Formats: sequence, C-alpha cells, structure tokens
Amino acid sequence: MKIAFVQLPLTDHGQNYAAGNQQSASASLCSFLRTHFPGVTAEYLPSPAANIMSDDLIVRWITKKNPDILCMPTYLWNAERNLLIADAVRLAVPGMKIMLGGPEVQPDSFLMDEPRAAVDLFICGEGEWFFRKHLNGEDLSSYTRDIHGNTFITQTDDPADLGYCPEPFTSSMLESSVDGSVFVEMTRGCPYRCCYCNYSKNSPIVREREFSVLLAAVESAQRRGISGIYVLSPTFGASGSFTSKLEELAGINRSVALHTEVRADLVTAESAKLMKKAGFTSLEIGLQTLTPSALEKIGRKGDPEKQIAGIRLLHEEGLDLKVGIIAGLPGDTADEFLETIDRLADEGLGETVELYPLMVLPGTKIRQMADNERI
Repeated sequence: MKIAFVQLPLTDHGQNYAAGNQQSASASLCSFLRTHFPGVTAEYLPSPAANIMSDDLIVRWITKKNPDILCMPTYLWNAERNLLIADAVRLAVPGMKIMLGGPEVQPDSFLMDEPRAAVDLFICGEGEWFFRKHLNGEDLSSYTRDIHGNTFITQTDDPADLGYCPEPFTSSMLESSVDGSVFVEMTRGCPYRCCYCNYSKNSPIVREREFSVLLAAVESAQRRGISGIYVLSPTFGASGSFTSKLEELAGINRSVALHTEVRADLVTAESAKLMKKAGFTSLEIGLQTLTPSALEKIGRKGDPEKQIAGIRLLHEEGLDLKVGIIAGLPGDTADEFLETIDRLADEGLGETVELYPLMVLPGTKIRQMADNERI
C-alpha cells in the first residue's frame, strides 16, 4: 500500500508564511507508518515543492506517485485549497482514496456545510490513532457518522502513546525549514482547557515524550548543522524534575538555539537562568489577559501575578519573549484590555507584547458561546 501526504502552506505573496510550513504532521505520520507497518510505503511532498508549486503541479506530482491513499493535513489556511486539489485529483484518478484530517476538520467547520464528493473521509483526531485502527482492519463504525453527505470519523478514546510514535527529526524523516530550524514535538495535550482552543479536545490527558528525545534531537542538530529547534510543547517546564533536565540540556548544547512555550507562573529565578544556559533564546508566553472575569469565562486557570513575576525573571535573563495577548475575549472590555497592556508596559515588558485577535475556530467551546457572548 502507498500513502502520500500533501501539506500546503498559508497562501502568501511573499515567502514568510510559506517558509513556516514545516512538514511536522506529514513527517510524524510517515515515521509512524514506516515503523509499524512495513508493508506500507509512506512519503510526503517536500517543503520546497509544497511551498512554491502551483495546484496543477501538485496534482501532477500526486497522480505520478499514484498512491492508494492521499492524505492532506488540513488547517485554517489551506482547507479551501485542499478541497480544490482533491476535486482535481478525483477527476484525474477516480479510484484514489482521499482523506482530510487536522485542526480544521471539525463538525461545525465550513468543510461540512455541503457534500464534498472528492473526499472519502474526514478525520477529527490523531493520525496515528486512525491509521493504527484502519490498517489493522478494526471496525471504525462506532466512530463514524454522516454530516451532510460526508463521512466523518471522530477520535473519542485511546490517545496515541508518544512512546509508540517515532519522533521524525531524530528518525531522519523531517527536513529543516529554509531558515535551518526544525520542530520537535515533546508534548501532546495541555493542562489548560481554554474555550477558544482545540488542543486537548481529543484527549483528556497530557502526554510527554521522554526528555532523552530532546537531548538526542539537540545532539543530532549539532552534527547536522541545524541552527534552531522549536520545542513543540504548550507548557514546557510543567513536568517534574525540570531544573535537572535543563542542567542536562545545558551540558550538551553548544550551538542550537531553542524556542518553546512556557507557563510563566511556574518559572523560578533558578529555572530562568537555566533556560538561558541550556540554549533557549526565545520563548512564547500565553498570558492572554489579566482581567479576572475574562480569565474565568475562557476557563483559564492560574495566578496572573505569578505569571507577571515569571515573565520578569525571564526578561531579566535577556531572553526574547513574545507575550501573547488576545483582543476581544468574552468578559474583557476595551478599557480592561488596555489595562493589561498598560500593566505590562509599566513592568518594562511593553516590547514583549504580541497581539492576537480572538479567533472563533471550528470545534471550540467559544464557537458555541459566541451568540450568547455577542462575539
């Protein structure tokens, strides 16, 4: 059996966004399939081609490869284009099975508004979960429903064990971005259950890779001349023995710039110094708001004052910080939003602020709240 993945970038007149289209999803699933299903040939359209090829050339690549299954990781930025390419592939190779899966595949997405005749399956959940069941011949009928003529499969149990899922960079499956950096997934799931986010929707538990995976990735990056690693973890540092792990990382990292997301309320003076020593040069911190009523409505727990204190500690170490603030949250007035910005500026953190407009994404709780909250 041949399975091909095509993961397309955000359409942009420049290359800034396209350059960020790292093939993490495709590479992860190819690594998984090659490891656990030797009879499967799995490959993906490489980033340079995916980022610059026209729809016609992409369809020609797919038809030349002629896989049994075409998988298209589907995000907010490529969903419409995926449908167009699926239609073209269906005309060119009528018997090919076409599947769309990813964050945009949700019951209330526009994708489900009408029958999409070119798409055989829409999959909401982890690719490893689906392929393990599908390729082992398990009955998926209990996970399957029809939505406006579309076959829709939802993962409701059995979250993937990351120990069973090979990390694609250290498995030599993931190529670096044009800027010389790679993504390394260390965590799936999030302890937060924010109403605007889908990150933990298909699994109630947070799963961590062994820290040795990150150590191996850093050592591999140094040998291969990779300049940076984006550690994919929404709350890096939330696991136990964090300081000892940072010390171990500092002991081996000589040249790789690290980036991740942290929970600032867990940062101590010691861990802030160790993050700098371990090679972290930049961090993202999802503060979102300091307004208590907004924090309550979005379901975000934690102590904002501890967050501010942690951000200060990291800033004092000279780390490049991006402190995310969301405009338009339910429970936040315009004046209260500005108070959050003013507070950060008063703390000397004004230049760290990164503004995001609230996005009411398919599948999120806030989508259901939108009418009542007048969003």
